[in-house]
Amino acid sequence: MERAPGPRPPDAGYPMLSEVYRLTERGLRLRDTGLDQLADAPTLPIAGTEAYAPSAPWVLLEEGRLTRL
Repeated sequence: MERAPGPRPPDAGYPMLSEVYRLTERGLRLRDTGLDQLADAPTLPIAGTEAYAPSAPWVLLEEGRLTRL
């Protein structure tokens, strides 16, 4: 994913709204074809651990449950 500055919202209480995001070519490929191996995904910090980290193999299942491989 790539981030770039976007229009400033009228309410400065929502800083995420002042950015625009788009998927990179790699992100589009991952979205369309899935992962071949765990190391293909970027790590994602969740509740004090990292999802998709090869050293600590936690993954997020389609139903939204976090589980260890």
